[in-house]
Amino acid sequence: MKVTIVQTDLVWENPQQNLFNLNNKLATLQGLQDLIVLPEMFTTAFSLENKSFAEEMNGKSVEWLLHKAIELNCCITGSILIKENEKFFNRLIWATPQG
Repeated sequence: MKVTIVQTDLVWENPQQNLFNLNNKLATLQGLQDLIVLPEMFTTAFSLENKSFAEEMNGKSVEWLLHKAIELNCCITGSILIKENEKFFNRLIWATPQG
């Protein structure tokens, strides 16, 4: 099994910039890995602004992760802030090449 652990400087509370930066980092890995592990809270770094940055499970970051797993043909995992039933979670998301 080929595993890549991504260690990168995250831009504090800037999901758009973090996803852009990760797109660039991951672009060279297509077809080379079985699993990519992203940093914890990879879209915001350790933000306590739950209401501002938490997403539903069908949010932009989860969709991005699912798309990347399909595009790179590997499993990708990382955690993001998730809002569910008016509660907030630092949830690990696991995306497969099948989406």
